[in-house]
Amino acid sequence: MIHRPRLSAKVCAAAGGLALMGAAPSCERDISARKGSPELRRLLVGPPDPEAPSVDLLGDAPDGGFFTHSPLSRLIAVFDRPLDGGKIEPGDAPGFGPALSITWMAAPPGAPAVRTMLAYSPGGTLDTTPPGPAVLIRPEPALPSGAMVVITFDKERITGKEGEILVGKEIHRLQTDPFTATIAVPKQGTDVPRTFAIRIAFNTVPGPARGHVRVTRDGLDIPIPPPAVDATARTVVVVSPPGGLWAEGATYKVLVGKDMPDHFGVKLGQEVMATFTTVGLTFDGGIDAAAAMDGEGEGPTAPDGGAVD
Repeated sequence: MIHRPRLSAKVCAAAGGLALMGAAPSCERDISARKGSPELRRLLVGPPDPEAPSVDLLGDAPDGGFFTHSPLSRLIAVFDRPLDGGKIEPGDAPGFGPALSITWMAAPPGAPAVRTMLAYSPGGTLDTTPPGPAVLIRPEPALPSGAMVVITFDKERITGKEGEILVGKEIHRLQTDPFTATIAVPKQGTDVPRTFAIRIAFNTVPGPARGHVRVTRDGLDIPIPPPAVDATARTVVVVSPPGGLWAEGATYKVLVGKDMPDHFGVKLGQEVMATFTTVGLTFDGGIDAAAAMDGEGEGPTAPDGGAVD
C-alpha cells in the first residue's frame, strides 16, 4: 500500500507567508538540532487541493509506472536536519531563490523558464514521518502541461547550519498532466438565461484565449467580447454574451480550439465543445415569442376570441 501524506501542515512563520492550508500543532519547537550534512528525506508533491493526497517522489511509485501530477502542484522538500536558511531565502522575505531550479526537459525554443518561489521553514511540516525542516517550493505561475521537468537542488546552497553540503541525490524528475479544458454550461434541456456567462475551466494557468474560443449559432460564428480571465480564479476564462444578452430561444455551440495554449505555450491538442440553449420569451398567452415571430403556432388571441392583428 502506497502511503500518501496530505500536505496539510502549515509552514511556520519563517516561511514568510507562503503557507500550506491547515494548522500545525506548534511551530515553536526545534524539530531537529542535529548538525552535519543535510539529507533530503521527503519530496512531497501535492495537487492544488491541500486536502488531497500527496505523493513522495523519493518513495511512492505505482507498480510498473509512475505518477503524473497537476501542473499546479506545489512541493515540499523535507530534510533530516536544519539548513542555512539565509542561502535559500536571501534577504528578509521569500523570493525567487537560486537554491533550487526546475527545468522543462525538451522545451521548445523560446519557451518561458519555470520560475520557482522558495520559502524555508526551520520548524518544518509536522505531518511527515519523520518530521524535519522543510522548503516550500512553489512554481510560478505553474509547471508546463504534459511535460517532464527536472528539479535540481544546488548542493552549494542547500547546506547545513555550518555550511555542510547536501548529501544524496540532488536531481529529481516529475511528469505533469496534459493540458485540459472543461466548458461549464447547464445540462441539455435547461433553459439558460440570456445573460449567461460561459465559464471555461482549465487544469492550469491558460495563455491568451482570444482567437481560440469561438461561439457559433446555426453553424455561423458570432462576434463575442474578448475572453477574460476570472478575477477570482486564474485558471478560469469567462466569455460574456455580445451586447450583454444572447438571443432568445437560441442554441449556441461553444468551441475551444485545439491550439489553445497554456501559460507555457503547450497546446490543448484537441477541440473541446459544449452547447446551450437560451430561454425563449413568451407572450402572456404562453406562446413562444420566437416561434410566433417565425410564423409558427396560432399566436395569442384577442379578448373577443379573434386573432390579434
